Amino acid sequence: MPKAKPGVFRPLLLMVAVLILACNLSLRGGSSTPPAPTETMDAPDPTPTTEIPPAGITAPAAANWPATIDEILADCPTAQEIAEVDSKIILSFPADPTAGVFVCSAAAGSADLTREQKNAYNAILIMKHLSFDEPLPWTDQPLYDWFTDTISGIEYRSDIASHFCCGTPPVISIRAELQTFYSDRWTAVGRLMALYVHEARHTYMAHQCKKGVDNTIAELGAYGVEARLYEWLAYHGDPAVITMLAPGPTADYREMARHYFYSMQGNMFCLDPAPTGLPPTLTAPADAATPVWTERMIRAARSGIPIPGLLLPEADAVVPSKGAVFSWQAVDFPGGVTYGIEVDELFHFGKDWEYWTAHVDSAGITGTSYPMPIPLDAANAKLGRWRVWAISPDAGPGPKSEWRYFTISS
Repeated sequence: MPKAKPGVFRPLLLMVAVLILACNLSLRGGSSTPPAPTETMDAPDPTPTTEIPPAGITAPAAANWPATIDEILADCPTAQEIAEVDSKIILSFPADPTAGVFVCSAAAGSADLTREQKNAYNAILIMKHLSFDEPLPWTDQPLYDWFTDTISGIEYRSDIASHFCCGTPPVISIRAELQTFYSDRWTAVGRLMALYVHEARHTYMAHQCKKGVDNTIAELGAYGVEARLYEWLAYHGDPAVITMLAPGPTADYREMARHYFYSMQGNMFCLDPAPTGLPPTLTAPADAATPVWTERMIRAARSGIPIPGLLLPEADAVVPSKGAVFSWQAVDFPGGVTYGIEVDELFHFGKDWEYWTAHVDSAGITGTSYPMPIPLDAANAKLGRWRVWAISPDAGPGPKSEWRYFTISS
């Protein structure tokens, strides 16, 4: 049933670094690589470290770091959360490239969801976990409330060339073939969330420039709102939450948002001049030097599950961008285990603008090897890393291995 829409909008994580989803009036699709920045910044230290202390060191009694955005997104939405979203927005999945494999289950308190469905719900629910120290530029409402008051439905389709919105009632149509479904982390789900926000803003206005973009950020159209969202994530979000644990607190995800904001300024606005310098640098959280222990890490460290030994590729090996295979030693644990893997890339733009980004995640692997389902980005990333952990059906995930680093070849 159509819902009542706000009568007036105040003038108001998509991808602009490795995936800018461009609209034609109300259509958005395709990808491009943003221009390289011309100034430099400090790159993250790629020295491998571990999430947990060496064997024999006891985990702390309590966590000293809140759940990060990746840990929130790792969980399946609960049945109650799904019901709440369904009461506000109708999600439909006539096309699903991840069909046939459930990553969430009703038996575990969620619903039987594929990865596309899980990420589709989590991209909405994560809005509730984002807090900002200043109101968003286009609304006085919290992000989740604004979005669920604005949109009546989201459908995933394979019969469209690009994403679009809106109609009456306002429904977002998403082209189902998205790379975002190869990861559950913020790199993927954050892009989807930003796409939702972009398309929802089309209830307010279409793109004003004939090139299929906006005239200015200030008019707060779809790209203006998306750019401001990235700006707010970088400068006004909680750095203890919007962070990639790699394995300690870093500014990676805020740095990505900072770069997306910078890149959009130079590409998505016909009348605004391109930025002449980089946006202000980010400050690290006040307790950034504190060893990180979240509740999830503590449970993993106390699970007693061994850490899998990494086999191939060896440390600092050269890995092809296509056809890479990762393998590890089997873990012996009562009740048996499956495995999880994370593969990241160090994206590089310009001279020294670098940050780690999630490329592919997988869990529930029954064997001890993992063939990369999509190519690594040899054009924009020369360094990669991977880590593995074992997952018990009773004890949950075990501690993750150290990151192992490799070089990406074309």
